[in-house]
Amino acid sequence: MRTGQQSDLDVMLVDDNDDDIVLLQEMFSRVGGASVSNVAFDGVEALEKLEDSLGRAQKLPDVVLLDLNMPRMNGFEFLESIASRPGLATIPIVVFSTSRRSEDVKRAYHLGARTYVAKPSDFRQLKQVVSSLVNYWRVAMLPGEGL
Repeated sequence: MRTGQQSDLDVMLVDDNDDDIVLLQEMFSRVGGASVSNVAFDGVEALEKLEDSLGRAQKLPDVVLLDLNMPRMNGFEFLESIASRPGLATIPIVVFSTSRRSEDVKRAYHLGARTYVAKPSDFRQLKQVVSSLVNYWRVAMLPGEGL
C-alpha cells in the first residue's frame, strides 16, 4: 500500500491530443504525488511501450490514463487488447475522455476499465480531478503490492 511511502504514483498517459498531454503533465506536476513516466499517442504505441517494458523486466506504470478517441487503436480496442496479455491485464486503466455517453461508460467498464472520468472543461476542475485521481490511486492497493 502506498500510504506513507514517498514514491510518486507512476502514470502513463495515452492520448492523441498534444495540448491535453501538456496540460495533464502540468497538472500532475502541480498536484504532486504522481509523475508521468511515459506518453503514448494511441493504443498501438501504448501496447508497444508496455510490452517492451514487460519484456525488459522494467517497472510498469501504476496506472494508465486512457483517452477513448484516438487513431490506429482507440481506447476500447486498447482495453480489449490489454485484457488478453499476461503481465499487463492487471494494470489499472482510468478512462479519461470527453465522452459522457452512458454507452461509452458501460462499454469501458465492461472491457476492464477501473475508473471512468469525463474530462472537465475548465482548468480549476481539471486540477481537482487530477488531485482526486492521484489521492485515490496513491492509497489504493495496486497489483504486486502486499500488506
